[in-house]
Amino acid sequence: MGQQPKRPGNINLFAQPRVKNPNGSISTVDSISVGVDDGELLLPTVTPDGRHFTGTRESVAQQAFAEYRKTGRHLGLFPDVNSANAAAQALHEAYTRGDYDVPLASSRRPIQTDRLIAGLQRLLRRR
Repeated sequence: MGQQPKRPGNINLFAQPRVKNPNGSISTVDSISVGVDDGELLLPTVTPDGRHFTGTRESVAQQAFAEYRKTGRHLGLFPDVNSANAAAQALHEAYTRGDYDVPLASSRRPIQTDRLIAGLQRLLRRR
């Protein structure tokens, strides 16, 4: 099992926009970690309004941290870089599996909170 976050993220993972990248791939929670005084903060590089930060790693980190300072949105605070990277990889794998796909409104299937909680618990148990 991986390291538990020191502070859980506060982003609705079901509501992340899907952003098409220049190479045709899709990003939803592309992320980067930034060292802060009390650990490693995992920050999204895709914003709720559909912007996707690009450039050098340093430039993306600066953009993501500036967005965090404005909004407070983050994917978790971790004790170290390895824990943050493991969480980012687990989150990527969860999106690849479709764990955070939102049912179409026409399906009349409500989003179930227990599914979200179960998915997060699976992610935490895996590391």
